[in-house]
Amino acid sequence: MATITFENVRNVNPYYKYDPRVLTGFNAVPNVSYAHKANTIKAILERSNQIPMFIDDVAYWQNEGELPPARQIGPNLQPIHVAPTPPAPPREVRIRLHTTRETISSLARVNDFCFGTISQICPADANHVPGARPYRTVHIEMDAWYFENYPLGFCTGMLCHEFAVHPQGTYVLKQRGDDSLDTEVRYKRGGLRGQAYGNPPHAPRVTPSTAGQPDHVFAAHPTSPRHGIYMETVVDVAVSMLDRIDNGPGAGEVTVANRDVTDLFRCYLMDVASIHYTNDHRPKGITDPAGLARCFNSHLQLLTATLNAEAADPLAARLLTLLPGQTGALSVMKDFGYLFSSMLWGLGPTWSKSTSGF
Repeated sequence: MATITFENVRNVNPYYKYDPRVLTGFNAVPNVSYAHKANTIKAILERSNQIPMFIDDVAYWQNEGELPPARQIGPNLQPIHVAPTPPAPPREVRIRLHTTRETISSLARVNDFCFGTISQICPADANHVPGARPYRTVHIEMDAWYFENYPLGFCTGMLCHEFAVHPQGTYVLKQRGDDSLDTEVRYKRGGLRGQAYGNPPHAPRVTPSTAGQPDHVFAAHPTSPRHGIYMETVVDVAVSMLDRIDNGPGAGEVTVANRDVTDLFRCYLMDVASIHYTNDHRPKGITDPAGLARCFNSHLQLLTATLNAEAADPLAARLLTLLPGQTGALSVMKDFGYLFSSMLWGLGPTWSKSTSGF
């Protein structure tokens, strides 16, 4: 079964009595240790369905991240999994918190620091060397300043992004057996390069070839199948969070509350809205927070409709009650303000894992 391990996590309380955001009540994250928070996220992801299924597909990893030629597709485009011979060890994901110094050393643009390097995912070999073949594990880098300053639901949502938007999204599209991936390639670097993608009423359209990352805009635009994969993964993980709420925390974990599920949805909605509205050039959202808010509310409406369609399911009905409300320009600016203040707080001399060895 899939296993997830966090590295470089401090076993201390995440917030300090001198943090001005705590003193003013702006930061309402529970005062628990980072290690307990990491253990909880690990349990939530491992007990979900779609992410572990991707991680544990031995045939996929044995074929270097490609579906084996003998893979069959059953009714409704569902894959028929091929049993591995001999049995392979469980797939492992390592999530490493990296420091601000490590982030800055590889940067060319402020945009990357503030928006592009919060977390990154890459297949790795059995020794967890990112990008090294043969692929046997998954490696994720996450900024320590983000993990240490954002609530559990947001950190979980960022990891949902890394899986569902990138390798897991591609994996599922390959399983579909249709032309979804070919269509993406044509817009990225083929005959449709430079053209806008997307159908009404999901304005604005996006241009994958000029986007910050093409995978991002496909995952953010409701016309794209990759967007459906991302939304379904977030809902699946939200259901796993409900299980933790109902059954209580395990050893070394923190209590998961309803607000954490709401934060997960807020993270997802702000992610897709900021990508969709700006063609994944997210600092542009600061110049038009009202437009970004409208895009957020449009995605919220779509998520609500998706859950409403399954409202006969008690879990879907319960998730509907935990969706965030609509947002506005002021809330969007507060979100940007918290992002920047968290990043700057992480630059403090002793306040964050982000400055280790700085």
